[in-house]
Amino acid sequence: PNTMTDILNIDEASQFLKLAKPTLYKYAREGRLPAVRMGKDWKFHKKLLEEWVIKQMEEAAQIRAQKRKEE
Repeated sequence: PNTMTDILNIDEASQFLKLAKPTLYKYAREGRLPAVRMGKDWKFHKKLLEEWVIKQMEEAAQIRAQKRKEE
């Protein structure tokens, strides 16, 4: 079950994804990753971040496969 412990702040999300905080702020503002702004703080759900990473990996693999077909 989902709990509040699954909600990460920017520091926790940065450590979890191993991405710099400025990158996370940029991606959150641009809507490139699942996040919500609560007052001055950004919040991230751990499961949604995991799903986002998997999606990014799948899309990158598809792009590489398409490039190989074109060669």
